[in-house]
Amino acid sequence: MQILRKITLKGVAGKIDFEKLLEAKDRRIDLMKVYGTARKAKPDQSDLGPYVRFSGSFRAMNIATGEMFESGVMLLPGIAQDLIMGALDSDGAEAVDFGFTISVKYNAESATKYEYDIQSLMSPSKDDPLERLAAQMGLVALPKPEAETETEAETETEAEKETETVAVSEKPVEPVKKHLKK
Repeated sequence: MQILRKITLKGVAGKIDFEKLLEAKDRRIDLMKVYGTARKAKPDQSDLGPYVRFSGSFRAMNIATGEMFESGVMLLPGIAQDLIMGALDSDGAEAVDFGFTISVKYNAESATKYEYDIQSLMSPSKDDPLERLAAQMGLVALPKPEAETETEAETETEAEKETETVAVSEKPVEPVKKHLKK
């Protein structure tokens, strides 16, 4: 296991290879798995924009090579850092356990032509406030829709075109387990 000064996406998985991304299945590449316990968060600014420097105990694995890394400092893409910050900012949170798979996927509308995708490696806890709310509202995860054929898409009625369906993800993102102050 290699000890790093800080765990970053670039330090663990390297620079995004755009050509590889375009050739990848579904134009998506899994880059790294990262997990640990965040105890402190320090927002900061660089030439590339704002970021959050987390302190704690962290490990990461390069999915392509299997190489493992460890550090007491970590920087993550915005969406992952927001999930951890939200948990650290909640009442009584002393530390936050988390685990993510971080992927990159092609997005033609993005300035970089890609965006990060974050999947939780942890199951939702029983005291997760979002899980309690979903249960109170009777929200149930819907199965992933089957791919439509052109014939099915062409027979869609005008009413179906105007109706929007909202579904809850099969695997809700539950990135954290909070350690409360005693």
